[in-house]
Amino acid sequence: MNDVHIGRFHRDNLKSFGFTALFCFVIAIATYQLWPSAFTVHLLISYGYGLSGFAGSRLIMTLWPSLNQRWTVLGAVSGAMSLGSVNAWFWLSDAPGFDSFDGMKPVLMLALLFTVTCYYYYYSKAQKAIIEQQMEAARRRQSEQERALALSQLAQLQSQIEPHFLFNTLANIMVLIDTDADKAKRMLERLTQLLRTTLKSNRAQQIGVDEEISLIRAYLELQQIRLGQRLSFDIHCDPALMGHSLPPLLLQPLVENALYHGLEPQEDGGHIQVCLSQQQDRVQLLVSDNGGGLQHSGKTHQGQGLGLSNLRARLKALFDGKASLSIVENASGGVDSRVSLPLTELSSLPEPSHD
Repeated sequence: MNDVHIGRFHRDNLKSFGFTALFCFVIAIATYQLWPSAFTVHLLISYGYGLSGFAGSRLIMTLWPSLNQRWTVLGAVSGAMSLGSVNAWFWLSDAPGFDSFDGMKPVLMLALLFTVTCYYYYYSKAQKAIIEQQMEAARRRQSEQERALALSQLAQLQSQIEPHFLFNTLANIMVLIDTDADKAKRMLERLTQLLRTTLKSNRAQQIGVDEEISLIRAYLELQQIRLGQRLSFDIHCDPALMGHSLPPLLLQPLVENALYHGLEPQEDGGHIQVCLSQQQDRVQLLVSDNGGGLQHSGKTHQGQGLGLSNLRARLKALFDGKASLSIVENASGGVDSRVSLPLTELSSLPEPSHD
């Protein structure tokens, strides 16, 4: 039993003891109204039943922790009636009318009524606690299953590089070998870097911020060689984030979305800015472009494409609804795509694999 469970056990015992003491005090007031005598006698008798039942239930739970709750309550009630009645007989045996069993019958019946009522409350409360624990365990299992599914989907996504992108890049390199060997060499170097970084992230469930930036830089440099002066970009990162890790491939869908649906439709292309920053307890990943904006780029740029839908699903499962993706038009007419992550949740993600 760990410290948390021990602390909870002691708190529950203290709470139950307090309730039992209060209940016994109320019963003593009630019996005092029925049988006038010294109030201390009523207190001693009432506490005799209550405390013997409380001690009995705790003893049973300590000796037989796996015993069914119903049997625990039955044993505690039996112990309370036995010990409590002996205690009551001790204090009432010299009182007129209580020197025989017939005289004690009303006391025993009233004690049984109050004891059963008290333990019915405890039993109902215990059953409710059991149900709540079962529901919490079911919710926890469901959350773990959803996270496992998200991680499985992530692994599948990470293991795929779109064939048309790879084949088109290789085809461009083959053409450039005869026409511009230096450009073909640069393009091949960037593709190699991109593949190396992507394959490394494929083995991890989280990667360093620097590795994510390296992947995005290689991707954009490769596209820049292809598009020439039609594409420019900047990448900025808050130095405070460099020691942190992220789920891989969070930025790539945003950058790809900005490139294909924001800049490429424009004759003059445009500029993409990638910014990673920490704002209080949140990590902000921002991809901005100065393309045609939402009205010209269709539903894909608005966040309804397959890649962005998968990203939304991953964020929901990995961060339990505490992360968000927003895509809005910015002041320059382009689009801002922003992923907001809870900083404290990043440390609870699965550790990266080093295979």
